Amino acid sequence: MKSFISLNLLILILLATGCSKEQSPEQFEPESLPDPVPYYTLDVKSLPVSEYWIIIHEETGKLLDYKKIESIGKISFYGSLDTISENIRITTLDYRHESGDIHYLNTKSLIKRGAEDVFGFEEVPNENSTLERVTIDCNITNIPVNNNTGAWPANIIFTDATQKSGIRGSGRSINGYLELNVDFDKYKVYDGIITILDAYNNLKYYDEFNADGTYPVKADFLTDFKNFDHYVELVLPRNSFYLLNIAGFDEWQAFHDRYGYCLNDVIKPLNPSVTTSPLKLGYLDRFERYRTIFNISLNEGYNYGIVNYGNKLTEIVIPSKPNAKWLETTPFNFEFEANVEFAATQHYWKNSAGSQLNANYSFTSWAIDLDDENKLTLEDFPKELKTRFPKMDLDNLEFQSTVLYLWRQQVPGNSLLQSHEYIGLPYNE
Repeated sequence: MKSFISLNLLILILLATGCSKEQSPEQFEPESLPDPVPYYTLDVKSLPVSEYWIIIHEETGKLLDYKKIESIGKISFYGSLDTISENIRITTLDYRHESGDIHYLNTKSLIKRGAEDVFGFEEVPNENSTLERVTIDCNITNIPVNNNTGAWPANIIFTDATQKSGIRGSGRSINGYLELNVDFDKYKVYDGIITILDAYNNLKYYDEFNADGTYPVKADFLTDFKNFDHYVELVLPRNSFYLLNIAGFDEWQAFHDRYGYCLNDVIKPLNPSVTTSPLKLGYLDRFERYRTIFNISLNEGYNYGIVNYGNKLTEIVIPSKPNAKWLETTPFNFEFEANVEFAATQHYWKNSAGSQLNANYSFTSWAIDLDDENKLTLEDFPKELKTRFPKMDLDNLEFQSTVLYLWRQQVPGNSLLQSHEYIGLPYNE
């Protein structure tokens, strides 16, 4: 009897145990969150001379993160791609203590999530530092002058492949013609070119230098200087201020914003004794690629410009002043309208306090680039940086101007250079 009870008890225990296993709640492992991935990376090649911060906002204006550049190498900002907008806005803060507290802010918009940029330049040897330099002595005669404007009316440029060179020497005017006795330095290995714009808007060049630079140049402007292969003429409005710079590049040379063979370099009214209308753009067939920079401030209250890396320009057409209306004018809430199509815009604010002669001086500027947008919202600025830079007065920035980029294009092989055409509009309340 006891055995029967014990057997039944054992069966009941086994059944109960089996039931408890079947009815126990199912065990779930916690769902793992996706690993954060870099949504922006900056490759720092050289350290800035100032204190430099990177601030990132979402396209909607939400503040994401900010970091200081402190070492060479890559700085990455991490987050979940599911929670970050497809485009972000990158703001740089450049702080300098120079005769006061100076703050430069610059914002780039619609940067693709996951983008990588480069800051600074790698230290590379100066290829020209070991090259031999020579001094060229020049005697140039018969440069037409206007006797009413003094002895130095001509715009004179000497250039080699590196840049425009300074000229030393003297000149004298005889019977309406200028004679120059000058010298300048050049790298022996590079060709040299002299260009002269005389007082009557004749633009010519000379390039028949002795290869080793041992012989002086003696040239007559009327007979030895040659016309450019191509001229583009632009009739300029009266009383306008303008600048023109054209440089040619040999096949082996990379584009640069300063170097190259300088063919034209005119700033008016820096040299008002030279007649420069129509403005002449001179190009030489020996170069296949050029840098052309032109900017003009017009009496109607706007400026126009073009920066072109590539083929020679065949014409410059100055557009009329567009109509623009600014609806909101703070960096945190901005909106404007214009009656012209544009590819991108830049908007500029600034303020200052104190005197530059005293230590209490402060200056803050903010340039914001937008693509084809006409409005911007930024929710906030890092409180830590507001505290760190108490003289960075973002609340009282005064809106200054808008630049409309009619088009712009990256220069192949150089992330720092862009070709573009633009109209600058001062802000009118």
